[in-house]
Amino acid sequence: MKIWIIILTILLIVSNIFWMYTIVDEGITYTYHKSSYERLEKRESIYKLFAMTYIDTLSKSETEKLAYELFDKSDILKKSNNLYIYNIKIK
Repeated sequence: MKIWIIILTILLIVSNIFWMYTIVDEGITYTYHKSSYERLEKRESIYKLFAMTYIDTLSKSETEKLAYELFDKSDILKKSNNLYIYNIKIK
């Protein structure tokens, strides 16, 4: 009988450790997702400002140069002599 109490106590402790780990992991994941979403919102606001302010007044080469200064290289695509930022055609 004592062996069963010891085994059940160990299983309870292991189970509690597992659930604590799961809760902490979910909290960390939520924090990273929130941070990623905030970065995305910031990029979107920068893009809107960029689009409203400069697109119509700059030449194509100036627009491209400014885009490379403001955005990550991974967000900019040059394809068929067109410039895309966040998969949106600019010029």
